[in-house]
Amino acid sequence: MTSLSEVGLDNNRFLDDGFPCDPQVTTLLEISSALRYPYRLSLTWQGNDACDNWKFVTCDLEKNVTQIDLGNQQFKGTISPAFANLTALQYLYLNDNNLTGSIPVSLTKLPNLRVLDVSNNNLSGDIPAFGPGVLLNTSGNPGLIPNNGADGTMPKGKRRVIKANVIVAGILGTIMGVIFFFFLGRRIASKTKRKGGSAESKTEQACSNILSHNVHGKSQNGLSFQELVLLDFQKLAAATNNFDPINKLGKGGFGLVYKGKLEDGQEIAVKRLSTASGQGLEEFMNEAVGLKVENCT
Repeated sequence: MTSLSEVGLDNNRFLDDGFPCDPQVTTLLEISSALRYPYRLSLTWQGNDACDNWKFVTCDLEKNVTQIDLGNQQFKGTISPAFANLTALQYLYLNDNNLTGSIPVSLTKLPNLRVLDVSNNNLSGDIPAFGPGVLLNTSGNPGLIPNNGADGTMPKGKRRVIKANVIVAGILGTIMGVIFFFFLGRRIASKTKRKGGSAESKTEQACSNILSHNVHGKSQNGLSFQELVLLDFQKLAAATNNFDPINKLGKGGFGLVYKGKLEDGQEIAVKRLSTASGQGLEEFMNEAVGLKVENCT
């Protein structure tokens, strides 16, 4: 179409006559275009308000898009640089798809970005340098070239496996796409259930040498945010049967604690962060980083 001079957008599912397209809607349409307009997006991405029940999109009370979870959808295409237009975006999950191309450098300019998960795709090229406050998961992309000077990245071969026996999970509001966790031995979970009371206090009694953390997000044993293991919300929900009340172990300082079981049979306990706890995500992450349990019996 070398002679195309005009494109009409009337009579579509996004615009009402006489109203301009919302900037967030425009950006999300650019993102959808880079993904080759998946049918699953076209079913729910309708209207001129991206915060009005658009699937995979989460907004704050001011109707700013703060989370996009497109993980594990088998989407094809590329990562659109237009993501950078969503300046309130904090959590971006593009993992377990068939995405190609590079990670746009423009994503490093997102001022509020906390988590970017692009694992298990077919991405290539240099990994941009993200700030130290960004949890970046790029595993499962053999074509990506680590930027060793980039804070917040987890270069292949340099991610350290943390062997611990405590799982800590945080969910802000109703859901949050990625959970920070450590494994909890089944003895702690069963001991907590038998004795009753606060799951948090029982865990502390069972494992008295939990290390404390400081406000800079690094524990006394030198662990950092980059060393946390990531578990997506869908897997965590499945492990706890959608946080069934039957699986509730008790209530700690951050919120409710649930028992669950992963697909490999590993029993876990999930600490769910409540918005009423008075604790923010940063404080929660600091605690997750600082937790390490040794010799629990």
